[in-house]
Amino acid sequence: MAANRIDRVNSEIQKIVGKLIAEEIKDPSVAGKIVSVVGVRTSSDLSHAKVFISVLADDKAQLEVFSHIKKAEKFIQARVGEELNIRKVPEITLVYDESIEQGRKVLDIIESLKKGNK
Repeated sequence: MAANRIDRVNSEIQKIVGKLIAEEIKDPSVAGKIVSVVGVRTSSDLSHAKVFISVLADDKAQLEVFSHIKKAEKFIQARVGEELNIRKVPEITLVYDESIEQGRKVLDIIESLKKGNK
Protein backbone atom coordinates (compact mmCIF):
# COMPACT_ATOMS: atom_id res chain seq x y z
CA MET A 1 0.00 0.00 0.00
CA ALA A 2 1.31 3.44 -0.85
CA ALA A 3 3.03 5.22 2.00
CA ASN A 4 1.24 8.41 0.99
CA ARG A 5 -2.16 6.80 1.64
CA ILE A 6 -1.04 5.52 5.04
CA ASP A 7 0.21 9.01 5.91
CA ARG A 8 -3.20 10.46 5.00
CA VAL A 9 -5.00 7.80 7.07
CA ASN A 10 -2.65 8.48 10.02
CA SER A 11 -3.33 12.20 9.75
CA GLU A 12 -7.10 11.72 9.63
CA ILE A 13 -7.10 9.33 12.60
CA GLN A 14 -4.97 11.81 14.57
CA LYS A 15 -7.44 14.65 13.86
CA ILE A 16 -10.49 12.54 14.67
CA VAL A 17 -9.10 11.13 17.93
CA GLY A 18 -7.91 14.57 19.04
CA LYS A 19 -11.35 16.02 18.40
CA LEU A 20 -13.06 13.11 20.20
CA ILE A 21 -10.89 13.50 23.29
CA ALA A 22 -11.38 17.26 23.38
CA GLU A 23 -15.09 17.37 22.65
CA GLU A 24 -16.82 14.06 23.28
CA ILE A 25 -15.18 12.31 26.21
CA LYS A 26 -17.25 13.57 29.13
CA ASP A 27 -15.13 12.08 31.93
CA PRO A 28 -14.47 14.85 34.52
CA SER A 29 -10.93 13.60 35.15
CA VAL A 30 -10.09 14.28 31.49
CA ALA A 31 -11.92 17.62 31.22
CA GLY A 32 -9.62 20.60 31.49
CA LYS A 33 -6.44 18.57 31.05
CA ILE A 34 -4.02 19.15 28.19
CA VAL A 35 -4.13 15.97 26.13
CA SER A 36 -2.31 15.66 22.82
CA VAL A 37 -2.48 13.05 20.12
CA VAL A 38 1.23 12.97 19.39
CA GLY A 39 1.09 10.62 16.41
CA VAL A 40 -0.46 7.62 14.76
CA ARG A 41 1.30 4.60 13.33
CA THR A 42 -0.88 2.45 11.07
CA SER A 43 0.17 -0.95 9.78
CA SER A 44 0.74 -1.28 6.04
CA ASP A 45 -2.42 -3.39 5.62
CA LEU A 46 -4.52 -0.87 7.59
CA SER A 47 -5.53 -3.53 10.12
CA HIS A 48 -4.06 -1.84 13.22
CA ALA A 49 -3.30 1.72 14.28
CA LYS A 50 -1.38 2.76 17.37
CA VAL A 51 -2.46 6.20 18.56
CA PHE A 52 0.11 7.87 20.80
CA ILE A 53 -1.39 10.04 23.54
CA SER A 54 0.46 12.49 25.77
CA VAL A 55 -0.92 14.23 28.86
CA LEU A 56 0.60 17.41 30.25
CA ALA A 57 0.13 17.20 34.04
CA ASP A 58 2.00 15.96 37.09
CA ASP A 59 3.17 12.33 37.04
CA LYS A 60 0.23 10.84 38.96
CA ALA A 61 -2.40 12.79 37.00
CA GLN A 62 -0.86 11.81 33.65
CA LEU A 63 -1.42 8.11 34.19
CA GLU A 64 -4.84 8.66 35.74
CA VAL A 65 -6.04 10.79 32.80
CA PHE A 66 -4.62 8.31 30.29
CA SER A 67 -6.34 5.40 32.04
CA HIS A 68 -9.68 7.21 31.72
CA ILE A 69 -9.03 7.85 28.04
CA LYS A 70 -8.01 4.20 27.59
CA LYS A 71 -11.39 3.15 29.02
CA ALA A 72 -13.00 5.02 26.12
CA GLU A 73 -10.97 3.07 23.53
CA LYS A 74 -13.99 1.14 22.17
CA PHE A 75 -15.98 4.37 21.91
CA ILE A 76 -13.07 6.00 20.07
CA GLN A 77 -12.80 2.96 17.76
CA ALA A 78 -16.50 3.17 16.89
CA ARG A 79 -16.41 6.93 16.27
CA VAL A 80 -13.27 6.68 14.12
CA GLY A 81 -15.11 4.02 12.09
CA GLU A 82 -18.00 6.43 11.57
CA GLU A 83 -15.82 9.43 10.72
CA LEU A 84 -13.11 7.79 8.62
CA ASN A 85 -14.25 7.35 5.08
CA ILE A 86 -12.46 4.11 4.13
CA ARG A 87 -13.60 0.55 3.65
CA LYS A 88 -11.34 -1.10 6.22
CA VAL A 89 -11.00 0.83 9.48
CA PRO A 90 -7.89 -0.06 11.51
CA GLU A 91 -8.24 -1.45 15.03
CA ILE A 92 -7.29 1.43 17.32
CA THR A 93 -4.88 0.91 20.22
CA LEU A 94 -4.18 3.85 22.50
CA VAL A 95 -0.58 4.05 23.72
CA TYR A 96 0.75 6.41 26.38
CA ASP A 97 3.56 8.54 24.98
CA GLU A 98 6.08 9.98 27.43
CA SER A 99 8.24 11.84 24.91
CA ILE A 100 6.90 15.33 25.74
CA GLU A 101 7.33 14.73 29.47
CA GLN A 102 10.84 13.34 28.94
CA GLY A 103 11.72 16.38 26.84
CA ARG A 104 10.46 18.69 29.59
CA LYS A 105 12.61 16.86 32.16
CA VAL A 106 15.70 17.16 29.95
CA LEU A 107 15.08 20.89 29.52
CA ASP A 108 14.71 21.24 33.31
CA ILE A 109 18.06 19.48 33.81
CA ILE A 110 19.74 21.74 31.23
CA GLU A 111 18.30 24.83 32.93
CA SER A 112 19.51 23.68 36.34
CA LEU A 113 22.99 23.03 34.90
CA LYS A 114 23.05 26.51 33.35
CA LYS A 115 22.13 28.07 36.71
CA GLY A 116 24.84 26.02 38.41
CA ASN A 117 27.52 27.34 36.02
CA LYS A 118 26.69 31.01 36.62
